[in-house]
Amino acid sequence: MPAVPCSRPSLPPVCENQDMKTPIAYYGGKQQLAGKIVRILAQAPAQKIYCEPFFGGGAVFFARGGAEHEVINDTNRIYLNILAKNPRSEALGYTANTAAMLHEWGHWLDQNMTRDGKTLREQMPDLGRLLEEDAVLYTRHLIKPEEVIKTGSDLAALPRDMRGKIEDNLNEDRDLKNGVSDIFSGLTKNAIGGRWGHKWDYWEKPGSLEKEAVAHFFEARAAGGRKLEILKAYFPSAYGYFENTLKGF
Repeated sequence: MPAVPCSRPSLPPVCENQDMKTPIAYYGGKQQLAGKIVRILAQAPAQKIYCEPFFGGGAVFFARGGAEHEVINDTNRIYLNILAKNPRSEALGYTANTAAMLHEWGHWLDQNMTRDGKTLREQMPDLGRLLEEDAVLYTRHLIKPEEVIKTGSDLAALPRDMRGKIEDNLNEDRDLKNGVSDIFSGLTKNAIGGRWGHKWDYWEKPGSLEKEAVAHFFEARAAGGRKLEILKAYFPSAYGYFENTLKGF
């Protein structure tokens, strides 16, 4: 996970800040030691750049004062994502990057809601087919092409102007359609997509489409409102299949 530059209210260079606490607390964190660590940092020369390579839950970062530039790093993508600005979270009215956090938790749930050694997505063998069928039906309704469309490959092979119409549609309320855009990208190997999507080589990995779809479904389910309505409008059968699978837990 790359380091994340971030910003927060201006504070003295190094001080023990009693007002700002980490939003993420967990066993093994530095919450109890944060004050002591900050007092040690205060003995060092003033810093223009503050780097924290082992961010964790951010107890020290939030307890200390501000620096002109601050960079945090951690292998846990959920913790870093919640602090980064992101338009798909802003579209939902969140100030933190809650949408990305929900998406990453979706991946975690997928990996941990196991049964007979299978991840959640592996318990839905028809998910890929249903995603493809839903995308095809929505496309037929949207552009009414003369070409016969049955698969994601057929979508990818549409003329450029027709693919452009689909992308124009995906870019309406684009930050609420991040999941829809990403799934279309996966189905067509990036021949069709809106603002949001993975690189083409990611989709070459077996199961990547189903993996991302499950995370997007969890993200939309948790966010609710317009975001969930949009996703269900594009992928009604696939999302219904997802919900029915969850009933087994």
